[in-house]
Amino acid sequence: ASPRAEAQSKDCSRVTFGVEWSCICTILSGYHNNYFSHDGYRFNDRVVNTRPFINGEALIHVGYDLNKDWNISLLTGITGMADIHNAVPVSLRATRYYRQNKSDDRWFTYFEAGSGFSIKDEIQEIFAGKAGGGYRISLSQRTKLDFHADLRCSYGHGRIYHEGQIVRLNRTMVNDALVLALSLGMALTF
Repeated sequence: ASPRAEAQSKDCSRVTFGVEWSCICTILSGYHNNYFSHDGYRFNDRVVNTRPFINGEALIHVGYDLNKDWNISLLTGITGMADIHNAVPVSLRATRYYRQNKSDDRWFTYFEAGSGFSIKDEIQEIFAGKAGGGYRISLSQRTKLDFHADLRCSYGHGRIYHEGQIVRLNRTMVNDALVLALSLGMALTF
């Protein structure tokens, strides 16, 4: 094979893709809402909740191995945010692997940040970040099984209800929601 073909083959082997599933347990959530009700009264609500919520997450990812120790990946999918709403995140993850050989089982850590949009009547943006780690099991030269845990923080805008009716955005002055959660998950990477 020519040197150019070998270089292209090597670059192709650096591209990764896969799927990821996680179970998310919210440990702290809170919101601040300031709005006008349907009959014109102004309300200001602040709530902090320590009741756990269990949500799921399913993601797909495409990445690139910068070298044997670092990977950068773009992720998207669907995730739950406590009892607020579901969201479609789009994030960038930097992963650091610990061990010299890519074919070995090895520990890893990662940091992830991104944005996305919530899935509800009025689309609104969310912001999220994660920090975590895990263990990678090498099933073959290209196939890896990851088990991971992380701490995540999400900021978004939940639905505001007043007397059973949704308060529209044009009647809302402040609508902030913050969610802190722990997650456990697994990923299959090719």
